[in-house]
Amino acid sequence: MTDLEYDATALAHDIGMTPRIPSLLTVDDYSEAELSAMVLDGDVFRVGECVSPIDEIPSASLRAAALSTVIPVRLIAERRTAAWVWGAVNDLPARYEVCADIGARTRPARPHRLVIREVVIADHEVVSFDGFKVTNPVRTATDVARVSDHFGPAEVELVARLMRSAGFTTADCAARMEHRRNLPNKRLALERLAEGETRARGIPSFDVPVSTPRGAPRRHQAGEKPSPVRRS
Repeated sequence: MTDLEYDATALAHDIGMTPRIPSLLTVDDYSEAELSAMVLDGDVFRVGECVSPIDEIPSASLRAAALSTVIPVRLIAERRTAAWVWGAVNDLPARYEVCADIGARTRPARPHRLVIREVVIADHEVVSFDGFKVTNPVRTATDVARVSDHFGPAEVELVARLMRSAGFTTADCAARMEHRRNLPNKRLALERLAEGETRARGIPSFDVPVSTPRGAPRRHQAGEKPSPVRRS
């Protein structure tokens, strides 16, 4: 703890305030056993390998910040890992899917935790969250559709939620791919994206994006009735 953080904590204690818990806590702050106990107590919820206070609002920036604690800054979160940041899936893949610009040179600290691709990628296809980079929703959906070995209901739902929340279509993805010569699997990607677009039309607006990780408090949408409380 820095002197400034100590002073702020001491001041909060002196005036009877509960010190504000940081937005994210990691194993650098507490042991894994302690973090798990905090989750069980309902004080925090899981955000990737981190935890966050129960009153923190789940967001793309919060999820990106969690990933930045385990993924080197020179790599870009892509595919299902990026989809998690955008709230299109609830769970991260077992190995984080990341990419690096083909002209970059980077050696990840924990390569066994990562699936790395070297790609050609433009600046406008990347969104930066305080320096941590994530492929934008259009690039994310296109990559999932184009390079996934398996494209089943889960992948269709992922693409659909990205389209529904970010407001793009198969035509937008096609326009992006047209700028790349000799890009493999274009036709296959368009067929898969069309499946996602069809599914996207059936997703209610209040159900997009999937912004609340498991274990986090769910915020009711306008006009939605909360579930009744069961009393023993």
